[in-house]
Amino acid sequence: MSALILTFLRVSVAATFFGHGGIALFGGSAKWRNYLSVAGIKGQSTQSVLFFLIGALDVGIACLCLLSGTPVEVFSWACAWGVATAAMRPLAGEGVLEFVERGGNFIPASAIIVILSGSYGSVPSLLSIGNYEQAFAFVAKQLLPVSA
Repeated sequence: MSALILTFLRVSVAATFFGHGGIALFGGSAKWRNYLSVAGIKGQSTQSVLFFLIGALDVGIACLCLLSGTPVEVFSWACAWGVATAAMRPLAGEGVLEFVERGGNFIPASAIIVILSGSYGSVPSLLSIGNYEQAFAFVAKQLLPVSA
């Protein structure tokens, strides 16, 4: 696997987390406050503190993503957080395409997980008809590795 491709993916994940983290550090937006409300987190002062903490964590994750030797667990977190935040859009009534549009926020992290785990040769084809169970099982195994 090309080191250049991995570098582009790392920069992609870092850019997403730097951008969103920066916005969160400065208080987020009205839409983002609505997402926290959907998650049951209400109250402007509570949300402001949470935005700051999320922003700081996001910026930290972004920095880690740029380092060579970053553990795959960091990218697993980036992927899971990206899916969770994208899923807030349909839950807030914005429609499923708002989730799909944000695939770029978590798919690069997913690709890094596959590359770093050395499993890219065994990735099931997502385009094969009837292969969805195998594909979902593969992704779940990458995100939630079971230690022996």
